[in-house]
Amino acid sequence: MTIALPPELEEAVAEEAVAEEASQKGTTIELLTLDILQERFLKHISPKPQSNGATLADTLTDYIGAINTRDRYPEGSKLSESTGRDFAQLMVEKRKQGKL
Repeated sequence: MTIALPPELEEAVAEEAVAEEASQKGTTIELLTLDILQERFLKHISPKPQSNGATLADTLTDYIGAINTRDRYPEGSKLSESTGRDFAQLMVEKRKQGKL
């Protein structure tokens, strides 16, 4: 779909303030305008995370997290460390037991 903007609306979108806001958000005037339309008409759909020069972890902070295991393991859990080495060792042990 193509939307023809009346001259006064096209002029408003082309103002320097809009270009400056788009630049500050690291986007284009067109994408900023689309974001505004989405906010207005698609309120029921979860908005995409905005990047304002932050890292990916900062951008996704509301969507991802970590589990604190210090209450169960005083030194902290190391479950995600050396998983490849642990898996290889498990395979060697299984092979020795004739299970592979």
